Amino acid sequence: MYRGGPMIITSRCNSYWVKDGQRFAPASVTEFVVDEVGLGGCLLVIIVRACRKAFSRPPFKSLRRRSGAVALSNSEVTVNISPEAGKSADPSILVNVPKLVTAYYVERPDPDVPAQQVAFGTSGHRGSAFNVAFNEWHILAITQAICLYRKQQNIDGPLFIGMDTHALSQPAFASALEVLAANDVEIMRAQNSEYTPTPTVSHAILTYNHDRKIGLADGIVITPSHNPPEDGGFKYDPPHGGPADAPVTAWIGAKANEFLRRSLNGVKRISFGQALHAPTTHKHDYLHAYVNDLANVLDMEAIRGAKLRLGVDPLGGAGVLYWPVIAERYGLNLSVVNEYVDPTFWFMTVD
Repeated sequence: MYRGGPMIITSRCNSYWVKDGQRFAPASVTEFVVDEVGLGGCLLVIIVRACRKAFSRPPFKSLRRRSGAVALSNSEVTVNISPEAGKSADPSILVNVPKLVTAYYVERPDPDVPAQQVAFGTSGHRGSAFNVAFNEWHILAITQAICLYRKQQNIDGPLFIGMDTHALSQPAFASALEVLAANDVEIMRAQNSEYTPTPTVSHAILTYNHDRKIGLADGIVITPSHNPPEDGGFKYDPPHGGPADAPVTAWIGAKANEFLRRSLNGVKRISFGQALHAPTTHKHDYLHAYVNDLANVLDMEAIRGAKLRLGVDPLGGAGVLYWPVIAERYGLNLSVVNEYVDPTFWFMTVD
């Protein structure tokens, strides 16, 4: 176990390479990965600022650079390195959020163009409003398709919905709420409209469904995960709490594309104001329900007893409000070193 020097914990990290059981960060990263732990479904990586540049003292016998690429002599990996890697983003490359949100509401997808159709990848539909791949019509159609799927599968419990910090997440949340409420779905939104990490929605679904056979809950997570700032993502979690399987997403996607071809004919919708105050819309305390349950899966006494001094960088993600609560609840010597939340992610270095 590493015992010297300051430790930083990040809730998201770049890819790393593995050699002889050790993990090594790409050359654009100035930290050295020494250990990793899971925290209730959130991947944490403990990193030590062990060298100024990764590979300044590589553990490999041969390391060569050619034409901006780094290659290992054993051919395990080859990557191209941008000269901008690791540097602060130039303002010229930051996403224009007003233009992005305008495109979300103004642009209309052409259902005959494959790139503009609803297409589920890893459980969800992702894309940018600039490319007419993630726009209001997509979300309205997908949400109505989810409502039909729920009826078909007799899923009539509450639907837990959460979102992350990407620019398109809030507009997508509003669109989804309008359709869900119009379909009389019992909606469970975040208590103070705070951001909701993906595991907290899964936790809420599993907790509610525990020991239930009928009236099961499901959920929607609005996030493109690791995608760029201009992207949006919309994912469906069935009652098992994890990502929907391919047959489920295929059915939802096909039905959503039918709605697009019919110019949303058949999509039920009310105004956002009506949806927000509908009798079927409720508030749920995702934050404390999740944090309080951590002690049931992790030995928090051992973590506190180790007397580690921890620094956490949420990297502008949805967990930004969770870390202070975790620290207070379990008496950890933990400081959040970056509390910035901005949809341009200007505070991040370029990958």
